[in-house]
Amino acid sequence: MPFAMVTTPLRRLLSAIGGGRFHAHRYWEDRHRTRRDSLSAVGHAQLDDDANAELYEIKRAKLIDMIGRHVTNPQGLSLLDAGCGIAMFTSSLVDLGFDVTGVDVSATALE
Repeated sequence: MPFAMVTTPLRRLLSAIGGGRFHAHRYWEDRHRTRRDSLSAVGHAQLDDDANAELYEIKRAKLIDMIGRHVTNPQGLSLLDAGCGIAMFTSSLVDLGFDVTGVDVSATALE
């Protein structure tokens, strides 16, 4: 979404964070670099690894359940995991048989 299309309250917040422009790629790259070995790099920043792992498991189970309601045979189907981070969901989708492409703005996360 172009910066000009962001709602006014969100624009104010983003301006305060980025001095007028919010640079998501910088934010996420810095976050992944400084928290490289922690799930808080991709999860909730204020939660510890155990709480983030539990939260990710809940989200992963919900995602698999939702997809399972609509897809009976994932063979040959492609999915895009936009903002994949460290591929916590990507790997589960691959395990189900989907052809998954993960993309993220953070090169550190993709490593």
